[in-house]
Amino acid sequence: MPRLRRATVPRPLLAVLAVAAGVLTLAACDKPTPGVTIQSGSTSTVLRPQTYCFDAEPTHCRLTASGNVGTLHASGGGNILVDVPRTIASGYWQVRSATQQANGTFKSLTAEGTSSAVVHDRHSTRVQVPLGSGDYYLIVTEAPQGTNKATGSWVARIVVSD
Repeated sequence: MPRLRRATVPRPLLAVLAVAAGVLTLAACDKPTPGVTIQSGSTSTVLRPQTYCFDAEPTHCRLTASGNVGTLHASGGGNILVDVPRTIASGYWQVRSATQQANGTFKSLTAEGTSSAVVHDRHSTRVQVPLGSGDYYLIVTEAPQGTNKATGSWVARIVVSD
């Protein structure tokens, strides 16, 4: 009766497979984070996320320097178009306008239309720019839902002029 031999994988093939697995692991680290575009009048800017987690695994999160905030100039009384990529649009996201307090916390603006309701299955929304001059922050957040556990936040400093 013939004996079964244990299959062996040649060592050079094992080395190639190990290198390929390492490259794929590193490629996951280089996965690009989604950008959010904001526009006022004919001026636009793409925001990079302050934080972005690809899923519920904490090791799959990216944090950027706290000073990495986009800036957009807008006219008081105008509006800002916020446009998100498809990966965010298919989920739940929201826009909030706020001022930063002396202690570093944010206080939401209360003026009508300066923040959005929760947006779902749409890639854009508009928010109102308050009247007057000065600056405030526009904060876009993505909430985890269903099988998509991605979360993120994008921040822009809005400079308002009369």
